[in-house]
Amino acid sequence: MIARGVPAMPRVALLSEEAGAQFRRSVGPEAGRALAHRPAMAEVIGRFNAVVARSELPPRLHELVRYRIAQLNGCQRCQTYRMPGAPVSEEDLALVEGWASDDAFEPLERLALDFAERFSTDPSSVDDALCDGLKAGLGDDGLVDLAVCVSKYVGTGRLITVLDLDQACTLPWTSDEAQAVS
Repeated sequence: MIARGVPAMPRVALLSEEAGAQFRRSVGPEAGRALAHRPAMAEVIGRFNAVVARSELPPRLHELVRYRIAQLNGCQRCQTYRMPGAPVSEEDLALVEGWASDDAFEPLERLALDFAERFSTDPSSVDDALCDGLKAGLGDDGLVDLAVCVSKYVGTGRLITVLDLDQACTLPWTSDEAQAVS
């Protein structure tokens, strides 16, 4: 990865700001310019982002999971972003990488972090015991919510990484744009 602040070259041409303008709020400035090559796909990603932003997961749990996936994906933009209103401190986030050996997290948070990590790195290891524990705390609808959110963060983070859009990011963008995307 290229150090922050050092210009990088995305793997696809970034179309003009005008071409990407309609996607800027829903997928971010650089991703909008890249995804403008396929407007229908950019629109779907934008709608997916908006749905995940309205997740019914507890905000703290959601942010811890989102941040852990950002770490696993190596996405600098996502590690810099903070979900508005989520009651998570910088100290909490500093502990996320070592969640498995740190008792700073509630049992349900630990289950959700375990789920996010397994989903991201070894999805076939997600077993009935883990899902049953999550359903006990979140219900079936909450497990579906968590799985959809995790899939969004894993997929979008990897898309950004593969196309090298993370390094092209010109942080900070406006808080309204960041809120609409993450």
